[in-house]
Amino acid sequence: MVHEANAIVFNTYNELESDVVKALSIKIPSIYAIGPLSSFLNQNPQKHLASLGSNLWKEDMKCLESKEQGSVVYLVIGGSVILSSEFVNGTSDRGQIASWCPQEQVLNHPSVGRFLTHCGWNSTLESICARVPMLCWPFFSEQPTYCRYICNKLEIGIEIDTNVKREEVEKLMNELMVGQKGKKMRQKAVELKKKKAEKDTRPGDSSYMNLDKVIKDVLEIILQKHTSLHYTISFLKISKMGSFANRKPHAVLIPAPFQGHINPLFKLAKLLHLRGFHITFVNTEYNHKRLLKSRGPNALDGSRGFCFETIPDGLTPIEGDGDVSQDVPSLAQSIRKNFLKPFCELLTRLNDSANVPPVTCLVSDYFMSFTIQAAEEFALPIVIFFPSSASLLLSIHHLRSFVEKGLTPLKDQSYLTNGYLETNVDWIPGLKNFRLKDIFDSIRTTDPNDIMLDFVIDAADKVLGDSTIVLNTFHEL
Repeated sequence: MVHEANAIVFNTYNELESDVVKALSIKIPSIYAIGPLSSFLNQNPQKHLASLGSNLWKEDMKCLESKEQGSVVYLVIGGSVILSSEFVNGTSDRGQIASWCPQEQVLNHPSVGRFLTHCGWNSTLESICARVPMLCWPFFSEQPTYCRYICNKLEIGIEIDTNVKREEVEKLMNELMVGQKGKKMRQKAVELKKKKAEKDTRPGDSSYMNLDKVIKDVLEIILQKHTSLHYTISFLKISKMGSFANRKPHAVLIPAPFQGHINPLFKLAKLLHLRGFHITFVNTEYNHKRLLKSRGPNALDGSRGFCFETIPDGLTPIEGDGDVSQDVPSLAQSIRKNFLKPFCELLTRLNDSANVPPVTCLVSDYFMSFTIQAAEEFALPIVIFFPSSASLLLSIHHLRSFVEKGLTPLKDQSYLTNGYLETNVDWIPGLKNFRLKDIFDSIRTTDPNDIMLDFVIDAADKVLGDSTIVLNTFHEL
């Protein structure tokens, strides 16, 4: 029998993705939306955790104070883009180019009025929470799914055509800045922020109660298996959100080794720490070195009860300073082949240590599905964290059906441009007005043995049985 996850959580909120969450809950009854995680953290004092961060690059942001309110366009073009000297010189007097910046701070600055984005989920939620409309330019992976949702469902963004022209971008940007459509989008963004995102993370509302329920359910499992530890769950009462009476429960959290997965799980780790958990946060050795380089040699010394550990990623070391993103397909293969053994060895070391409480639960990224086997071997409850939206999980849940229906792999490369990707996908409940081009882009492969398509389908098969899922979204989205 396959060990099942005790909970699967999403960084979304019920008010944000209500139709999709309802559709998912039919097949997966125990799913929980606990986002936006940033709104949770903003409502909780965390001075002792303020120095702990998760960015893999050095932060770079010059002062925006001299700019007029709403006059700045924030553009994120990705680390793989090389800018011409002509562009750099031509924009030097009216813009700033940074290799990395604290995005949430930038988006929440009064001078920032628009956001050109590739539509990652973290960027989408941060833009909503900052009330900033989006100009959407999806590149790959799940970005087309979010672009479709932002522009057609939420109506807080405008999509740039894949055949990008300067004149077209200028036209769309002007519409977003001063046009009637842009005005309506700004009003909608304000509504999503004030009435939905902030509301759901307050005591008594859905994301807040969902997080409490997940913690309560996990602790009850711990109590059943370790009654001698005498945990108390009185903190789950709204008036008593404090620490445990005797020994703290020890949660080990492990993200997929990508920046967009590390950040939201790190926020969840902080929330669990604030709720009384001892935290061990596990990065790969490569990413741990990058964190130390970006934040300083003592930046990850941690706080009391918040510790960091590493496991190897099984890849050949990168030459040079090692401050670059690793190859995603290679990492995907290594996750499936090489991560389980060192992770289990780490759990054994933690359990044998006299300096930390015994491990009592795992919180794992959805795509690190080997942790389900580890949970079974160590008889631990496990919470699966899906770092993206409910709409993406719903489409991933049906990827095998795309293969069975013959919709993927594509017959040849011409199917990328001959209109085939405009085919409507009208057979997935909860996804309305979606096309093939809006689905997770692994379906665009012509390779029947595509590494990423196989990796994602395998993760879905392992995780989505009768599991409980927690979402980084909110219901209305």
